[in-house]
Amino acid sequence: MSKLWNNTNGAKRVVLVALPVILFGIIGFGLYAEIAVLFEHWVYYESTEHMSPALTFCVKAVTFFGSPLAVVAVCLALFIIPVTRANYALPASLSAFVAACLSAALKQFFARPRPELLRLTGETNYSFPSGHAMITMALFSAIMLLAWKYMKTHEDRLVTTVPIVALITAVGLSRVYLGAHFITDVVAGWCLGLAVALCVVFTQDAIRTRYLKSQHQKPADDTAE
Repeated sequence: MSKLWNNTNGAKRVVLVALPVILFGIIGFGLYAEIAVLFEHWVYYESTEHMSPALTFCVKAVTFFGSPLAVVAVCLALFIIPVTRANYALPASLSAFVAACLSAALKQFFARPRPELLRLTGETNYSFPSGHAMITMALFSAIMLLAWKYMKTHEDRLVTTVPIVALITAVGLSRVYLGAHFITDVVAGWCLGLAVALCVVFTQDAIRTRYLKSQHQKPADDTAE
């Protein structure tokens, strides 16, 4: 993963950001064409087939990790913990903030009503894209991307990646189980959340690289004078 990160040039990074944005556009088009309605309802009924009070309690606990309170808590923790303060806190928090703003704007643009199914949450705003899915993807995938860059061993990267992927997936699917979103809302949120994280992390890396190069050039310039 670190080799992939280090060998990814500007053009490849643009492609990596563009791909999830294009997929989001395809899902958005399908939303108006209503080509995924049967699939959306099938996923909902499959996810709730074994619904029970105990399972619902667990799913609500999982979905909490995508709530504003949990996201703010994670961002604050990144700033407080010395090991993550310098390299992780700002890009990860900025990713979450941009995703939250973008999600709110896109909900108003698409104005898709929430599922008219058994809803176990209290949200009443629009459905597309899923804010929980989008913000958790942006925040935690930014952390994961930065871990690939800064962690030294494959084992450390794996230990970080597996729980992050599991958490992002669980939060997204919990929104379907709770009747808060269609599966397309969730997938669309994942797509844009990933695009936001990639864009922020790549931009931060480019700025830092340029700054370090300028610092290395200064002594040479001073010596020449």
